[in-house]
Amino acid sequence: MAKEHRSRPTIQSLGRGLKLLEYVACASKPVELGELAELIGIEKSSVHRLMATLIAGGFTIKDPQKRYLAGPAIMELASKISSREQIHDIAGPYLKDLAERTGEAAHMAVLGREGVILTNCVASNHTLAVNSRIGDSEPIYCTALGKTLVCEMADKQLKALLGKSKPKKYTPKTITTTAGFIAECHAVRSDRLARDDEEFRVGIRCLASPVRNFSGRVVAAVGISGPKSRLGDKQFKKAGEIVRDAGIGLSKKLGYVFKE
Repeated sequence: MAKEHRSRPTIQSLGRGLKLLEYVACASKPVELGELAELIGIEKSSVHRLMATLIAGGFTIKDPQKRYLAGPAIMELASKISSREQIHDIAGPYLKDLAERTGEAAHMAVLGREGVILTNCVASNHTLAVNSRIGDSEPIYCTALGKTLVCEMADKQLKALLGKSKPKKYTPKTITTTAGFIAECHAVRSDRLARDDEEFRVGIRCLASPVRNFSGRVVAAVGISGPKSRLGDKQFKKAGEIVRDAGIGLSKKLGYVFKE
């Protein structure tokens, strides 16, 4: 007699949560609670509890209208899955070249749950330098690396991201308004370059450029940091061109085709 095949047991709440997460992540606009309840055919109160769990893990966030958006944890996982080792290996020569051509510390970063996570660093040879370590974390809204990594988010997502906690004013130049933050991200999209002009640390200027994979998604950011005493306006502009070229070069290595 043939053995009876039994389906493997599943956890219903986990399956529902994953279905909700996929739906929110693929949606082209913020999703309302009722829409999610209809999707899986259960009461709103049950959906609310499932979404609260996803929010606690950073996988979804709420906008001011209580609608759901994809959260930073999704991007962090995607960055890990999307050939992080390959990006790390390819980035080495580009970062070394950045440090040599600009004379400043060069680094690469990805988006983490709580901020920017440095994944690769090349130190500056100057005695006075802004050298960081792999694993260091920085804020998103007031760093060049952070603004680069979230530059492609929709305005509502950027607003929700900034609204998760009251932005700290690290220096007199720190941009803490929603409008200012969104404008900075828009500038990165058009310039392929983000700037931090003493927003995070007094006397320190930073530049960063997006690294895209074959699908066009921003999977990392490369940049430099240095003292304003060496990165005057003329040097800052010249260094920006070098950083932008590094981002473009790395993106091409990952298969991204730039439109003319």
